[in-house]
Amino acid sequence: MDSMVMHERPVLRTPTIIAAFAGWPDAAESATGAMRYILRKLKTRRFAEILPEPFYNFSQLRPLTVIRENGQRAMVWPTNELFYCKGDDSPGDLILLLGTEPHLLWQTYVRSILDLAEETGIRQVVTLGGLYDNVLYKGEVTVTGLSNSEGLAARLADMGVKPTTYQGPTSIHSALREECNQRGIHCASLWGHAPSYVQVVPNFNVSYGIILKLSRFLKLEVDLTEIRANAMNLEEQIERAISKDPELQSYVRKLEEGAGATGAEEMPSSDVIVRDLEDFLRRQREKQGDNG
Repeated sequence: MDSMVMHERPVLRTPTIIAAFAGWPDAAESATGAMRYILRKLKTRRFAEILPEPFYNFSQLRPLTVIRENGQRAMVWPTNELFYCKGDDSPGDLILLLGTEPHLLWQTYVRSILDLAEETGIRQVVTLGGLYDNVLYKGEVTVTGLSNSEGLAARLADMGVKPTTYQGPTSIHSALREECNQRGIHCASLWGHAPSYVQVVPNFNVSYGIILKLSRFLKLEVDLTEIRANAMNLEEQIERAISKDPELQSYVRKLEEGAGATGAEEMPSSDVIVRDLEDFLRRQREKQGDNG
């Protein structure tokens, strides 16, 4: 099955693939938000895409109808686009995949990615993910990770990235890692933890935390001024909203004290807070535009 469409065949130097997937492994759009920001800040060029037809149940993830500037209607399908970035001062180039976790044919999907990657002389794969957790909405973002390479795992540990201990239903990340294992390709994952009691989308703070770790891990230079400002603004908005809800204040206080707030405890509803934050997030999106 030839699902990969090439628009260009770039000559790359031992590239690293960075991949993020919308859907289940992208809590608060933290991983895809990080990827969209990186794509905006680096000099990237789209060179390939994966056709959606074999991989999605369109009654579950429906294509969108949009009206273009010329007034014509068009369909927007689930996308999986690959970009490249050449780094003059880095040990290798980058391939950046901004995709949507498929419903079907996972092995075929990941093989199409790695077949292309091996043609370019791939060096390693790094996937970005997001999950909800009982963590504070402010301060340093919790980022966990794992790797199939002892050397990369040691580097993650040196950066303060704790190994994940999760077991249960899994994501396309695991399928990609399994295929990397079969091919002898080094692979690592970074997962940002978003607060489960305030599920704002997008969560700039978690995206910022992911990019911080990724930049250090790959020695990648990305201007973080904009997303850091967005993260600080969002934190202030959440702080203001929580101050109006005594139940959530108590829950957050227990998290700060490191006791009491556990998965077994009933979590307070954040519906009102989320509604209060939607206007702020909408203004941020309108300000920045969809440049990703």
